[in-house]
Parts: sequence; structure tokens; C-alpha cells
Amino acid sequence: MKKKAGILTWHYLDNYGSVLQAYALMTLLQKEDVDVEFINYRKNAKTNIFYNLLRNIKYSLPTSNPYNLRKKKFYKFRHAFFKESKMYGNYSELCNANLDYDFVVCGSDQIWSGKVFDKAYFFDFIKKNTIPCYSYAPSTIENKYNEEQINIIKENLKKFKKISTREKLGTEIIKQYTDTKVTEVLDPTLLVPASEWDYLISSDKNGYSFKNYAFCYFIGEDDKYESIMNKIKKQYNCDDIININIKPIHNFGTILKDASPTDFLRLIKEAKVVVTDSYHGILFSLIFHKQFVPIKRFESKDNDNQNERLHNILRKIDCEDRYISAYDKKISNIPLDYKIIDQKLTDSINISKQYIKSIIKEVKND
Repeated sequence: MKKKAGILTWHYLDNYGSVLQAYALMTLLQKEDVDVEFINYRKNAKTNIFYNLLRNIKYSLPTSNPYNLRKKKFYKFRHAFFKESKMYGNYSELCNANLDYDFVVCGSDQIWSGKVFDKAYFFDFIKKNTIPCYSYAPSTIENKYNEEQINIIKENLKKFKKISTREKLGTEIIKQYTDTKVTEVLDPTLLVPASEWDYLISSDKNGYSFKNYAFCYFIGEDDKYESIMNKIKKQYNCDDIININIKPIHNFGTILKDASPTDFLRLIKEAKVVVTDSYHGILFSLIFHKQFVPIKRFESKDNDNQNERLHNILRKIDCEDRYISAYDKKISNIPLDYKIIDQKLTDSINISKQYIKSIIKEVKND
């Protein structure tokens, strides 16, 4: 009989990285013959029948607004691929939920970040010794927990049978709060081979497709991004810049405001070069063996500096020297050697896969 797992993550966000990392972890568990359901916790969401009906009607109606159309495409993606529990709109509803999982996994994404602390993502709502708890690659790179939060974390980590985090710095932070071994693992997207992402792309017959372009995806709002994109377009001899526009300030190139998650994958795969300040933009460039230029979204002095997330993965492949700010004038034109890069990631991929297999083995032996 299949084991049933509940995943707790930000699967519901209309964010390419959040949705695709959730898809990846789901896929990896399904490969281990596990029935996977997302614990549909959406803090502050309206959860009564009336609001759920309105939400479903909203996404079934046609719309000409490109941003609303993008939200609709994310909704359709989740509806097509994700199995979700009933919706829980607050911590109290989670505590009263009748959870029937053989084990639960929190991760990946920045769910353990001190900036958006929520004790639910440390399984505070699960009573000790009831459901086996595990983490897979939650991210935290800033030790900004207050004393009350630290006490909550320490107490909840006692429930975890295995703990992993996504970055080395996060591993060092979490180690302070538990006696359980903390393993550094890769984002789950890197464990799913390109061929399987290709299959997902092929499921969307009506997506965007272009030729000879530089692809950009920026989360930050630096007004210098247009200048650097024009330099890269010229350097790589591209005909156009394809711009998934989620910030109005980035008003250049061919702008796509309604790209779906599968569009995001296809546009990276077919690009001549990828330019991004996004963590998952870099990861999918690696998966599809693309030339890429990683851009620093934050200044080193920024209190909200999250550059370490990209430093961590670039360090693993010896590409930190390519990580530039939008103000840098020199852009590397040395092609990336993916034979070397793939080899450098091999050990981390094996450790990460073995960690997942060890969870499944433990659950099946209980």
C-alpha cells in the first residue's frame, strides 16, 4: 500500500520558482511510490464555501488583463498537476485539521526565513510523536529570529526525524537549534532531469516560442537592467530581448506579462542567453545547459540582502566570478563548460537523492 505524504510549502504563490520547486519535490516523492498531497495552508485566505466558489468562478472567466491572465495560468497549472488538501486560512484551522498522512515534509523555498517567520512551517501544529516530520531544503540565510521564535524552532525541531536545508549558511544556522544532524541538499528542481522538464513543456501546446533571443527575468527593480540587457543582446548577437515582466519598471524588449510556468521553462530552454537576478532562473539555466549572466539583486549593505542564495549555488560550480551587479561594465564572454559544471554538481545531487531515499526507507520501515 502506498504511503501518503503531505508537503507544506509555498506551492500556492504565483511565482515561477515557488510553483516549480513544489512540482519537483512532488515528482521526486511520487517516483518513490508515494501518494503526495499539498497541505493547502494559505495564511489569511478566505476559506468558506462562498469564497471558494467565487475563486473558482473568477479563474474560469475570460480576461483581457495580462496580469490576471498570468494568475489564471498559474491556477490552471496547479489544478492540472497538484493534489491539494482542503484550504486552511489560519493557524487555528491547521491545528484542528484531521491530517491522515504517513509523513509530512516541509520545503523547499524560503519558508524558514526569519523575515517571514511562521511557526506553521516548522510543523508547530503537529503534536509530537503523531506524524513523522521531515524537511527538504527549506531556505534560511539570515539569522534574524527573535528569542521567542528561537524557542519555538528549538521545540519543533525535536519532532523532526531528519532535517535538511538548501544553503550552507542555513545549515549552520539551524544546527544551533537542534541536536539532529542537518544536511545541506540541493533545491529539488536540480534533481529532476532536463528530459522530464521537457515533457512538462510539451504538455503546453499553446505557449510562447521565439528565435535568437536573450531572455531576462528580473525580480529586483534596478533601472540599470535595461542597459545591461542591451549590452548582452549585442554581445550574444541576439535579435531580441524576451522579458517576462513582473515589475513595471522593466519596460524593454518584447514584454510578456502573462507567461505561464511552462512558458518560463520553454523561454529559458530556447534562449541564446539567460540574464536574471532570480535563484530559480539560474537553476533552470543550469538544468537546460544555457549560457547565463547572474545579476545581484541586492547591494551588500542592504538589510534585506538575499544574494547569498545565488552565491551558494554559484560557489558549488565555481562561477561566482560571473555574479555581477547591474553597474558592472565587464560581462564574461567565456562560454560555460557544462561537462565541468555537471561534474561539480554530481556529489550534491547524489547526497540530495540519497537523503530523500533515506526518508522513504525510514517511513516504509515504521
